[in-house]
Amino acid sequence: MTDSGQKIFIIVSPNFPSFYEDFAVALKERGFLVLGIGDEYPEKLSKKLNDSLTEYCRVWDLNNIDWMIRTVDYLSNKYGYIDFIESNNEYWLSNDSILRQWFNIKSGLFPDDLKNMQSKSAMKKFFDEAGVKFAKYHLSDDYESTNKWAKEVGYPIFVKPNLGVGSVGTKKIKNPADLKDFYEKIDNSEYIFEEFIDGNTISYDGIVNSKGEIIFENNDIFTVDNAALVNDDLDDFFYVNKTLPQDLKTAGRKIIKAFNLKSRAFHLEFFRLKNDSNLGKKDELYALEINLRMGGANVPYVISESQQTNVYNVFADMYAYDENRQEKPKNKYFACSIGRKSTHNYVHSTEEIKNKFGKNISQIGEFPKEIAADAGDWFIVAKFSTLEKMNEFAKFVLEQK
Repeated sequence: MTDSGQKIFIIVSPNFPSFYEDFAVALKERGFLVLGIGDEYPEKLSKKLNDSLTEYCRVWDLNNIDWMIRTVDYLSNKYGYIDFIESNNEYWLSNDSILRQWFNIKSGLFPDDLKNMQSKSAMKKFFDEAGVKFAKYHLSDDYESTNKWAKEVGYPIFVKPNLGVGSVGTKKIKNPADLKDFYEKIDNSEYIFEEFIDGNTISYDGIVNSKGEIIFENNDIFTVDNAALVNDDLDDFFYVNKTLPQDLKTAGRKIIKAFNLKSRAFHLEFFRLKNDSNLGKKDELYALEINLRMGGANVPYVISESQQTNVYNVFADMYAYDENRQEKPKNKYFACSIGRKSTHNYVHSTEEIKNKFGKNISQIGEFPKEIAADAGDWFIVAKFSTLEKMNEFAKFVLEQK
């Protein structure tokens, strides 16, 4: 906090991806002194972002924690005690927590807190406490023990890093031969194996204030899981629901309470069973994992289009006022984002799409190369009053020759 009582907020990597720039804008509008630390050259930042930052410090490597500590130390000596430090990016959450502990910034998670919440095996106890079902799991020991466990739950199984970001290192293992191949190539990381659940991936996204109260919540539906986007070279298509199903709201709120989560955005993923099985009835929910930040890439923008509010304004309201001060929208929409890849040959051009659905289209743009493998080279966001119209749009955009 400055001598005049102005709260100081450091945003790590405020420019990536560009959708996140609105957070800096929203904070400044609410009276924060906003500082940025990133690895992009200052002259390449957008005017909108530059105008929102009192100072921006470039570092060569955001992974270099010593360099980050020196940079935060410089900023705190110049401006005063830092009240908040956040990146909104899964990749930097660990470093965020180290910096908070180093400078005794108590407004967010410290490393031990984060480890208990980020570990995919550790988070299962919170799902259990909330009374929400989750997949059986096994931590990587050796081939023999894992194969024995896999035979008990039944192949196929799914493997991913116990501490990981996005779809990196995730894989479906169909049989003992696949598992043996995995162990022959395994690195020193700890992996978690889970029973395979035939379900649709959905999420409960929201923002919780310092009292643990949910001040914003919504439902996203992902028609293709992250691993398949990369491993099977599929196109991304997700959408935000007009309304929040009651069973998802109930399960999501119980889990957030079990985590005792405060003053954060969250992205809580579930499977909804596709069919009746030994796991349960069709449409039953299974908790998958929690991410302690907003949905990645352009998810916040699509949520904003669906719920007819700026999610970053709500997020900044939480930090500034501990409540959501945005007006309740009169109408909500099914809003979707479709990613297309330059390697695919599509039937309809961008111009044809705009000519047919121009009134529904909110944004067309390119994804940064760092997330293009998952999300696609470019994206198109549109909103519709009915699910049928949205699906018609998706079919038109994704049709390939």
